[in-house]
Amino acid sequence: PFRAELLDWFSSREIIIEACLAVVGLYCFLIQMSCSKRPFLAPRLFLDLNFVVGLAFMFIVGLILYATLALLSPYLETLMNYPVVTAGVLLAPRGVGTMVAMMLCGRLVGRVSVRVLVAFGFVATAYALYDMTAWTPDISAWSVATVGFIQGLSIGFVFVPLSTVAFATLPSELRTQATGVFSLIRNVGSAIGISVTGALLQSNTQINHALIDDAVTPFNRSLWAARIVRFWDPDRLHGAVLLNEEITRQASTIAYVDDFKLMFILALASLPLVLLLRPQRAAAAAPGHAAMD
Repeated sequence: PFRAELLDWFSSREIIIEACLAVVGLYCFLIQMSCSKRPFLAPRLFLDLNFVVGLAFMFIVGLILYATLALLSPYLETLMNYPVVTAGVLLAPRGVGTMVAMMLCGRLVGRVSVRVLVAFGFVATAYALYDMTAWTPDISAWSVATVGFIQGLSIGFVFVPLSTVAFATLPSELRTQATGVFSLIRNVGSAIGISVTGALLQSNTQINHALIDDAVTPFNRSLWAARIVRFWDPDRLHGAVLLNEEITRQASTIAYVDDFKLMFILALASLPLVLLLRPQRAAAAAPGHAAMD
């Protein structure tokens, strides 16, 4: 994403050529899969509803959760001024939450509906992102760790049941191919999520900086208070530099919150997909019928 930002995305001839090559490659892949007697991927994979819905969820999970993780590190290091080691420690509860959720899900799968487990995971994700939309650089380390733990729980409650139900109705000879596609879709989702949120972060920071900067004028009396001029005096070079740094900090904070809001909305919008998942008993029975046929 950083190279794309430097090249200004589709204003660059290089990126346009690479995008065209990607589209042509996808087209050739779809034609080969549809028409060849020995396709790279069996088209039957995409006739299974549970598998297709599972792919959609995996794409969204990669897009939301991995993009959030990519945003948190620079947020902690640049806006909250945490050292790299401290930022890593604050992100560790995310892994603990995932471990706890996977142990719980291992016991709950088969007893609780997969729909309920996946829905709980996405609700937990939405809750964590909603909390993050109110973040400022002054939030406590405890708040960061708590939200990270909740996000870790959500990952576990989505991955385990989805991995179970998505493959339950597939014939055994297709499951090797399905595993590769499952991982690929998650990685594509994470790549797109990180790229899009990174681009939005940069552009929104510039837009917000310009909007805030419009209020910094000699006619804004609040800026001429004695306690403000002492630190942010626009008439002095040092004061102007400090004022610009604070404007950039505020603009970046708003841009991060905008990214968190976007992912919160996406998490909520994905919830209805849970209804497309087949009930667990029906999913478990399907492979047996396929083998009998």
